[in-house]
Amino acid sequence: MDGAAPDAVIVTGAGRGIGRAAALAMAEQGVPVLCISRSASAHATADVIRERASRADSLAVDLANHAQVESEVASWIAARPYRRLGVVLAAAELGPAGPLA
Repeated sequence: MDGAAPDAVIVTGAGRGIGRAAALAMAEQGVPVLCISRSASAHATADVIRERASRADSLAVDLANHAQVESEVASWIAARPYRRLGVVLAAAELGPAGPLA
């Protein structure tokens, strides 16, 4: 990796706590953020980011549902020009090791 900044960051657990703080911090740096949590709190975090004139999207998905997460994140990625993605795993979910999308 050449140390270049990501085009966007995907943050799990973005609805509250460390995940929310990470999503807000990334947005303050001008990085578009995909906020993910299993509740609508991901949408609330994305709303705050957009109110601050930054770019954000959100998905309310349960990380325990690996097929749904893979499908929705892959669709999100495919619909955007971002190619260098950062990932902040701040959700308290442990699952099988493997690619995110």
